[in-house]
Amino acid sequence: MFIESLTFNDISLVPRVVSKIKHRNEVSTKVNFLGIEVQIPIIAAPMPDVCGGKMASSLLQLGAYGIVHRFSTIENQIEEISLIQDRNKICASIGITGDWKERFEKLFEFGIRIFCIDIANGANQLVFDAIIFLRNRTKEIPIKIIAGNVAAKETFEWLSNCGVDAIRVGIGNGSICTTSIETGVGQGQVSAILECIQIKKEKNLKSLIIADGGIRTPGDLSKSLALGADIVMIGSAIAGTEESPGEIIKYRGQLYKRYVGAASFATKMSNDYVEGEETLVPYKSKVEKVLKRFSDGLRSSMAYMNAQNLDEFRKNVSFVKLTQHSFIERTPHILG
Repeated sequence: MFIESLTFNDISLVPRVVSKIKHRNEVSTKVNFLGIEVQIPIIAAPMPDVCGGKMASSLLQLGAYGIVHRFSTIENQIEEISLIQDRNKICASIGITGDWKERFEKLFEFGIRIFCIDIANGANQLVFDAIIFLRNRTKEIPIKIIAGNVAAKETFEWLSNCGVDAIRVGIGNGSICTTSIETGVGQGQVSAILECIQIKKEKNLKSLIIADGGIRTPGDLSKSLALGADIVMIGSAIAGTEESPGEIIKYRGQLYKRYVGAASFATKMSNDYVEGEETLVPYKSKVEKVLKRFSDGLRSSMAYMNAQNLDEFRKNVSFVKLTQHSFIERTPHILG
């Protein structure tokens, strides 16, 4: 039996209430994420060309959040983290193989209390083993754990029952992720979010939902949060900004930055099987400019729904499924 799989392009939000909001600046997009007050519900993905110390620091100052990637030596990761002033709010990513235990120990000793177990398949026994290790090592000083990724209600429930505080939902949806092409694994991000929200409500699960993947526009951000995701993770949207890691490259008169997937050849530096692409993205100036566009789009969407906050947004919103023609009709088009 096949289950229908929906993407962001398959749905739209419809306002069915009269809005009393005069301006989008009247609404609040604030969320509490693992004890941290986040003004803009966006997290930077822990990818090598997305979120280092400079990006995470800038996002905190702008009201968003970031996870410092693990694709460097332990010393380099700590050096990046040192760029962030408020150490209580820092999240660092670790893996589940190689030097991950040593990396965790040194990060924990450095004062990190939020960790992201960053692997492609969060529904793996090795993840459970890692969680047990982390919890046993931090009984006296509790930590918060983010894990994933998953794309179905069964694996979300399993990971939540493992004691994870927040779960990354989405497999194969990233702009340079080739997981679905190489493995045939994954489903539309809307359906993945809906499945996880359904089981979370049915079983009263406590893990927060991080919508991770497929967020290309402010409209996708709005749809994720309207569906019920607690916060949204983005990568490509802020890759290429001044704060993202890497040097600016000038090619044929245009400025670019490198952007590689976390499982790409360039990241692994080997001939191992890879599930990520490598590319150049246009230089986008400061990340503040990108965040403002996404924040303004979300606030405007909430104003349409007469929503002062995200709880009201989810309560007032209505969804429709789009046909191919209705999707085309909604996009900018000029007939000659």
